[in-house]
Amino acid sequence: MGKEEKYGRLSVIFTKEGESADTWIERKSAQLGREARITVVTSDRVEQSFVWGQGALRQSARELWLEIEKNTQTRKKIRKKEDKKFTSLDERLDEKTREILEKWRRSG
Repeated sequence: MGKEEKYGRLSVIFTKEGESADTWIERKSAQLGREARITVVTSDRVEQSFVWGQGALRQSARELWLEIEKNTQTRKKIRKKEDKKFTSLDERLDEKTREILEKWRRSG
């Protein structure tokens, strides 16, 4: 029995026993390639040519890996910037400014 798992907009398909992944990919890309925007990730050049001919986008496993890495690095940079937004004012002040503000606080 086949199985589909969804991760956001990504679907991972496990074909049923006796059905090759290539057969499933070819059938689905023929059905959906011109109606919907689908991307097939495969490093098999014959399969890439077939799905491209059916109107689907194709991407090699290496290209997908590089895209995931790039997105991961971007997310880390965004998180780092967001973390800096929530630091205390005290952490962002230089020593001299801290001393001046402390004097004001004690004199008031």
